[in-house]
Amino acid sequence: MIFTRKIEKCDQNMLEVIKYEQDMLVFSAAKLPEKIGAEKNLFLESFLLHARNLIGFLEVSEKATKDDILITDFKNTVGEPMVPISLNLDRDIKKKINKHCQHLSRNRLKEKWSWDVVGIKDEILRCMNRFYNDL
Repeated sequence: MIFTRKIEKCDQNMLEVIKYEQDMLVFSAAKLPEKIGAEKNLFLESFLLHARNLIGFLEVSEKATKDDILITDFKNTVGEPMVPISLNLDRDIKKKINKHCQHLSRNRLKEKWSWDVVGIKDEILRCMNRFYNDL
């Protein structure tokens, strides 16, 4: 990646973590179509985990903690703090991912969610490109 300004060491370390999340999102999405059964579930849950992490990074929830790496931790090309990017996804997507991956809930029994993996991936990547271009 080529940046228009010097990236501080701390920012570089955070970018490595962000890049890992993005790489795992893309890898998991690519593996899903060729898998069945437990392996399909494994890659779906990996995809959803990394999607949730990147959505949280880009959109910045009010529930974010000081320890979370957020888009607002970075400065744009003119040196101003970056602003959150709203993704064009279901506004409850993180809540649905959390219900699916983190909780044994009755709601999970009632609803069988289908996941638009390609749509979610493409929207996250679009917003990640915007983030990288603004650095």
